[in-house]
Amino acid sequence: MALVRRSAQILSAVLLLGGCGTPLNRAVAQIASEGVDQHAIVDARSMALGDATFADPHNAGSMYWNAALLPFVTPGSISATAATEKTYYDDLLTTFTVCGSFEIEHTWGFGVGTTFHKVSSWGDLNPQAGTKFSLLNFDFAISRTILPALSFGVNPTLHYGRGERSQQWAASCNLGLFYYPIAGLSYAVMYRGLGNTIRYPYYADGSMTGVEKETSEKSLQLGVTIRFPAAKLTKVFFMSIAAEKILPARRTVYKGGCEWWPLQFLAVRIGYWIGPDTRAARYGAGLKFDRFAFDYGIAPSKLEPRTQQFTAAYRF
Repeated sequence: MALVRRSAQILSAVLLLGGCGTPLNRAVAQIASEGVDQHAIVDARSMALGDATFADPHNAGSMYWNAALLPFVTPGSISATAATEKTYYDDLLTTFTVCGSFEIEHTWGFGVGTTFHKVSSWGDLNPQAGTKFSLLNFDFAISRTILPALSFGVNPTLHYGRGERSQQWAASCNLGLFYYPIAGLSYAVMYRGLGNTIRYPYYADGSMTGVEKETSEKSLQLGVTIRFPAAKLTKVFFMSIAAEKILPARRTVYKGGCEWWPLQFLAVRIGYWIGPDTRAARYGAGLKFDRFAFDYGIAPSKLEPRTQQFTAAYRF
């Protein structure tokens, strides 16, 4: 009953965080084509759960969602993700991510990774068709437990963007808190967008794709994760829900996902992402064999760019 009461309280707070926002005309999901340097595609499981897993220490990819999770990814992990994405113009984007993490005595957590993003092919209707650009991120994470159940993390990133005739460097940083008061229930708060990001503006004369540095879009997120049964190492049911307020525009995004383990080695997942003008479902499945895990996620709706992801991970 205590778990239920605590869950109800935090879920109310999540909804209140989202309820204060004023929607814009269009919401964009956390996908590679919309600010790849801010919301990199890095984990098939997280995508399938609606990008709501920043209160869940899972594997090395957790460093991208919330660096504060790393002291609880015991004792460490490596993961690799490949993703494809079809945009509104039918461009085919590809993203590759490799990352690793380790912890020291449940006190310190460290992570390092890299993400490479490029356009593999252009749609016929895109005015930028034929131009070339790529983005390479160098990602780092460091976190420390403040109390046995509370940790703080920092996730700095260096961005290198290259267009046809120019290149640009930028740096950004995300901050996170993770609170794990009792078995089966955890909370998280995230602040994203310190520093700068890289954009690729299209010039009207069609001569080139530029590379520019601009201030990152900022957001505040609050979320909760519930696991059942809480007392056992093998979980049967998992749920995450979160609200994100994007600043200063004050538009709001809700996201959540559920995971069910019908067998000890098999998980099925569904997630949902709700913005002012976007409502789209994600689906996925996972296999776990001792220290190895393989995950697949898909976002098939045409209301957002169609994405498929595959992640392979090894836990020490």
